[in-house]
Amino acid sequence: AMVSSVVMIGKTGAEHLLSFGETNKMQDISLGQKLCLLAKYSPVIITTVFFRLGTLTCLITSSNTFGNIIILLATIVPFLILLFTKCCRLADLTVSDLVRGVVAELFTHTLWGSRGREGSRKIQLWVALYLFLLYTPLLVVIIYDQHLINSIIHDHPVNFPILLQHCAITSLCCGFVSFPLFIYQIYFMEKFNLVTKFKNIAMSNDDCPH
Repeated sequence: AMVSSVVMIGKTGAEHLLSFGETNKMQDISLGQKLCLLAKYSPVIITTVFFRLGTLTCLITSSNTFGNIIILLATIVPFLILLFTKCCRLADLTVSDLVRGVVAELFTHTLWGSRGREGSRKIQLWVALYLFLLYTPLLVVIIYDQHLINSIIHDHPVNFPILLQHCAITSLCCGFVSFPLFIYQIYFMEKFNLVTKFKNIAMSNDDCPH
């Protein structure tokens, strides 16, 4: 059930990302092309959800106090920095936009206010980098240092710490996959799109006189 929910979040997130920007990439194309776009961009959303949600699950399960501190660091720090930046570079975003954006970024990449795909990229990149650097060392600690695990966990079945360790390993792997995918597919959506480049080269060759 959880996997199917994450897949649906990935599909919805990819569709939202592709629909709102300077151009609506889901408009005036065939059903097959829409499915291809969703198949291309859903993995980055899905792996990001597994990384961020899986990390929070591991932290809260292993240590309630420690998990709550990390959630505060993952929300309050980005919000305060963005609020400080709002006066000079993010004037178009309201405080409620910042709150919604920070909460949504706890789970996956989101569009900020009415900025659309292009206007949200730099904020998405900064938040993604911050959460990646915050979560990755913590997941490594959970995997290798069993002392972090709360004593309450040992009241669960014997294999529960092993399941927690597996969850941390899965989340860590998704983090290492999702971040470069975001850089390539979303931040540089058009700049390094090889398919688009080949199409443009083909069109330019057709236009050249023989």
